[in-house]
Amino acid sequence: MINLKILNSKEKKKLLDNIKEQYGVKKLDLDYVFLRNNDNKIFILSNDFAKLDTKDIRINSLGLYFAKIHPSGIRLSIEGTQIIGPLAKSNVLMLNDDEIKLWVRGNDIATDKKFSIYVIIRHNNDYFGSGIYKDGKVRNMISKDRLIKK
Repeated sequence: MINLKILNSKEKKKLLDNIKEQYGVKKLDLDYVFLRNNDNKIFILSNDFAKLDTKDIRINSLGLYFAKIHPSGIRLSIEGTQIIGPLAKSNVLMLNDDEIKLWVRGNDIATDKKFSIYVIIRHNNDYFGSGIYKDGKVRNMISKDRLIKK
């Protein structure tokens, strides 16, 4: 049984305002249904889903994992960074070719730059998830099953 709550317009606005503030996004208009589970994970789903008759369908999961809400901020998923990253003006760490190879294998990245806690990882025009910044280092948050093995 899926335990997801559809965010109402006020909750959706608060989430989008927090993303805009945290990542320096000027305009953010995401035309999706936003769902939150008991673990504060946010999933997005096309508005067209409401048109489907689902009464006879067994649904195991729903939507695209977009972000997780923490007391300290919003940590975007890999897919979430691909949606928000091109609009973000702050808390984005640009990696070089050598650093991105380390990142996709699960390594943390040292940096001289200062960030708030959650950082979008970028290489050229691609976005590779988010990490946690602390003490001059961005800690890798990619799940082990999504890492590239050597």
